[in-house]
Amino acid sequence: MHMRGLLTTAVVLGGMSAAAMTPRAARSVDRRQVVGAPADTFPTFDRVLLLEPTSETSANVSIGDINADGRLDIVLAKGRHWPLVDRVLPGDGAGHFAAGYDLGKASDRSYSGRLVDMDRDGDLDVVVSNDAPDPKLVYLNDGKGHLTAGFQIADRTKVPYAIASGDLNNDGNPDIVLGYTSGPHTVFFNDGSGRQFTQVTFGDPAGSAYGFALGDINGDKFADIALARSDAPNVLYLSGK
Repeated sequence: MHMRGLLTTAVVLGGMSAAAMTPRAARSVDRRQVVGAPADTFPTFDRVLLLEPTSETSANVSIGDINADGRLDIVLAKGRHWPLVDRVLPGDGAGHFAAGYDLGKASDRSYSGRLVDMDRDGDLDVVVSNDAPDPKLVYLNDGKGHLTAGFQIADRTKVPYAIASGDLNNDGNPDIVLGYTSGPHTVFFNDGSGRQFTQVTFGDPAGSAYGFALGDINGDKFADIALARSDAPNVLYLSGK
């Protein structure tokens, strides 16, 4: 595997003064009062569809065509700190959903479920990050929306708040980045099967990772990782050998 995507350099983000970062007072703007904007320019969001009959602890929602019928479906990552089963809600393309089904068999404490074609077979798989002590999983799709647990990230002691996916070593395969409540964090380089990954750590222990953004910041044709942290400065990790 080409390992050019290892992350070796960190750049601290943010140098503004506290006064410069203070947000302006919030203003409530009625869309019909915007000068020069016709009343029908902007959509409203006043129609509500309940996705479930009762409230449960859900932490993340994703939209994508899971069952390859050309219609968008919804995946609910559930649990957070309490074990629940993640759910798939098949859409009919007209804003309605059939009876949902379980993403997997296990009840776990999920923070997020990212939709990405991990095995490059043309359908969306699901990467689930779970609180300790549950395993972090890659669910592989059979192309019809039936998902089975494949790769399991072995370390169950860490708690991943942040997750991202992208090709970090330019081999054409989507990789996984997990950020934890304390570093170092982890890149899982995918061999293209969605079942075998090479694990590489990066970063320092400071602060909890709350969000990643991937992009080639310095123009070297390899993705870099921007990390938003709590209790520590935000950083940019530049890729290197």
